[in-house]
Amino acid sequence: MKYFKEQLPYGLAGFLIILFLDIGNTFTKIVNSIGRYEFATITLVMLAIVCIYFRLDVSMKLPISSEFDAWMIRGLYTVGLYIVFMTVAFVIGNPIFARYKLLGACIFTIVDLAFLFYRMKVIETRQREKREQKKKQTYTLKDLYEGKLAGYSGEMLVLDEEAVDYDLLHREDLIENIIRTVADCYPNKKLVLSLSGKWGSGKTTVLNIVKKRLQESENILIIDDFDPWNYEDEAALLSGILDTIFKHSQVDYSVSKLRKWKRDLLALIFNAHESTRGVKLSFLNEDKATVSVIRDRINEYMSLSKKRFVFILDNIERLGPEKILFLLKTVADVLNFDKVIYVLSYDPEVLKSMLAQQHYGMEYLKKIVQVEFCIPEFDGEVKRDVLLCCMDNILQVYKTDENQQKLILKHMSLIAEYIQDIRDIKRFLNSIMSSFYFLSKDQGKRLAGQLNIGDYTLLEFIKRENRELYDIIWNNATYFVSKDREMLFGHEFLYKERLEKKNKEIKEFYQKLFENEKYNRYKILLKELFPSVKHYAEDKMNVLNYEFGDDDYEKTIKERRIYSGYFFTMYFTHRMNKNLGNQNTVEELIWLCNRKDTEKAAEELEKACSTCDIEEQVILFERIQLYVTDLSTEGWETLFDVLYDYAATADEMMLFFRLDPKRRAIYILSLALEKVSDRFLEGFLLHMKNEYSRMQEISEIIWHNKVEGSEEKEIKYNGRAGKVYEELLAMALYVIGNELDLYDDLNYREHNIWGWYHAVKRDSSVDIKEAFHHMLTPKNIYRFLWDMTSKSLSGVYGYRLNEDNFKMFCDLEEIEECIRQHVPETSDEKFVWEIYDTFKNETGEDGRTVYRQREVKLRL
Repeated sequence: MKYFKEQLPYGLAGFLIILFLDIGNTFTKIVNSIGRYEFATITLVMLAIVCIYFRLDVSMKLPISSEFDAWMIRGLYTVGLYIVFMTVAFVIGNPIFARYKLLGACIFTIVDLAFLFYRMKVIETRQREKREQKKKQTYTLKDLYEGKLAGYSGEMLVLDEEAVDYDLLHREDLIENIIRTVADCYPNKKLVLSLSGKWGSGKTTVLNIVKKRLQESENILIIDDFDPWNYEDEAALLSGILDTIFKHSQVDYSVSKLRKWKRDLLALIFNAHESTRGVKLSFLNEDKATVSVIRDRINEYMSLSKKRFVFILDNIERLGPEKILFLLKTVADVLNFDKVIYVLSYDPEVLKSMLAQQHYGMEYLKKIVQVEFCIPEFDGEVKRDVLLCCMDNILQVYKTDENQQKLILKHMSLIAEYIQDIRDIKRFLNSIMSSFYFLSKDQGKRLAGQLNIGDYTLLEFIKRENRELYDIIWNNATYFVSKDREMLFGHEFLYKERLEKKNKEIKEFYQKLFENEKYNRYKILLKELFPSVKHYAEDKMNVLNYEFGDDDYEKTIKERRIYSGYFFTMYFTHRMNKNLGNQNTVEELIWLCNRKDTEKAAEELEKACSTCDIEEQVILFERIQLYVTDLSTEGWETLFDVLYDYAATADEMMLFFRLDPKRRAIYILSLALEKVSDRFLEGFLLHMKNEYSRMQEISEIIWHNKVEGSEEKEIKYNGRAGKVYEELLAMALYVIGNELDLYDDLNYREHNIWGWYHAVKRDSSVDIKEAFHHMLTPKNIYRFLWDMTSKSLSGVYGYRLNEDNFKMFCDLEEIEECIRQHVPETSDEKFVWEIYDTFKNETGEDGRTVYRQREVKLRL
């Protein structure tokens, strides 16, 4: 409606223009001068130009008010008044009336109204959609605290940060005191109240509640739409205050008189006839009686109103030093109007600083303010209650996993100690809301949901509250990462002396860091994030490593803690790395195993191995070992099948101080022997009876369960490994009895002969050389020699024929005879021959070793 009123003067002006043109018979003269056809053509072209200028096709669909809407309203006023004029002319018989004029005006009005109704429908539809969308997605802190999230349909929650009129901090007494003071004190005189509190402490919220309650009284009128910081100088500020008071007075009075009072006051105060910029404040040296006379007249004018005025000036410290001093002096003297209650809201520390810049103290305020109110301190219990209750409701509505809920709420108790005010709560909840949204069971995984949500939340809080500390952590990872350090810093070989030196270095760093109170106040959060900080705070000698070994390493990896070198960088870069992707793959693999989906589990493992390099595969299988504690009995059985098949085709690799993927898989299989059911074990024993090509893998599986020290006389195994060994021994004896050749294409696999050897070596009835003799043939000689080759890694890869190895199976003369009959043909055979030739013709361990820059893989 206000928008329509604003267009009325333009409509009146348009009507006058049309009326003068009509009285002068201008249109008829133009038509007679140029012709009707030409006039119609010109009119249509002009309409086309107007449509193009206003982009009628776009303007009609635009969901906001536009200049085109304003011209339609003005046109409606203009033509509407013209219709009224024509109707009156018809009634009184004035010759200016003409039917075609009235008909044209009516047609224009109908078309204009049709356009307007369409535009109103478009705008209203859009506004309704926005209201519904805001209602669906945006909630107040009170809604969240009370769990009143009606209409929530799975979208991300957002807290409305606009000023509110509810109180969650139990400040009812303060609010009631302000209301009673305003309602009961000095009913016909000026009263100045103040409400002080730190930024974000809730001053505006308290005032909003006070306003809401006072508006219920018929005798009180609230003035709260004046923003003093929008005015550039003191003259404009005073002018704006006077205009606001006059506008809200609701007294019908001479506009020119009000303007004169304002103009005279400005002239007296600023030594000017108009409110000019940059004029020095000097009204304290002026004739007070003159200012008083004008003020008395304004008071007489104000007395005509039956209401008392409550003029709220919120956050006055935003004005700046000069204008805030002017405002205070003005309220104290010039604006000393009866029936007006001024409520000044400010941050006392900021106001004190600004007054000091003008060489005034806070004592000056006491001369102006008659009643002072202060925002009470933010109660710690209330703070925790609001934060935890809101967070709990967020997690409930997002359907977050129960374990994650517990972890988040645990960390909220820590964060609550650093929350200063209710605005901090809103800002923190809004900033972290999106991360928690993607923890929802209904949402796909985002990075925040894949990291440790407790660590992520604490770090994000530190980043928001103390960016310098956040940057220190990121730029000094070596002092905070205590697990998997080799992922970031390489192999440090932190043995005793180096470890002591590193611990001393870290302690000195922490000591210097926490000497600064700005960082020391966050030590509680850092202790939760980084064990090294916790150990330092507990004054432990070894702050870098855990003192009791790595029993909790599995927990560190599974929970993806920030202090692990695998995950540290992701908390800062917010970018997933290959390691995290592989860990997700392992979790998927374990899930598939527990579902007994062997085929998909094998596909998942094969896919992961095909996309990983050697180092990543090593980590992948280490992760699988860490996650086997999550397996059910059926899961163990499925994983056993998957890894047993994997070991059949995987190559062995030489790694420094780590197990290669195949050996890691075999170790996991050794664990699985004790986890699978009896039925499954019996099935495996039945299946392995004919797998003569896999005797070495089977031997390695049970080797991990061998009784320590039992190998001297008789090999003994713990648990179910003993049954597997009995079956393996039977297979080895069958090889001897039936003279099976473990080096033919059907049974050959690299090092498989060692599985046969370890099975029978303690059997006194077996002569190893005699039992093996039928397998040593010219055709098999290079396969045999490769199995007898020892491999080493010390910067380069070394290969040496081990005499101790082959002498357990045959003599050197037998080898030479086979080689004479089988000259090497392929490059792989030639490499084995080179190893043999070096062994035969050189001396010393180094001299008999063949070196290569890369690991050699042979297909013999």
